[in-house]
Amino acid sequence: MFNIFRKKEITVQRELSEKEKEYNEYLKLLEEKAQNAIRITKKNDNLKFLGQYVEKHPVIHRVEVYEDNDKKAYRLDLEF
Repeated sequence: MFNIFRKKEITVQRELSEKEKEYNEYLKLLEEKAQNAIRITKKNDNLKFLGQYVEKHPVIHRVEVYEDNDKKAYRLDLEF
């Protein structure tokens, strides 16, 4: 009986680590896209929201990344 629970626990841990890897890869791609993005000061209705992440330099702030129909990237820096 214990062996069945242990196998289930290992399976759940693997699934979580795979999801964590996917999320980390998503954040990495989002940060790369934001590096070359055009800075904006406010949102526009024509832009599609891609995601957000936290940057710690020069001060801690949130970065929202957007994209338009031509696949150009835009970033909006927001303070907490």
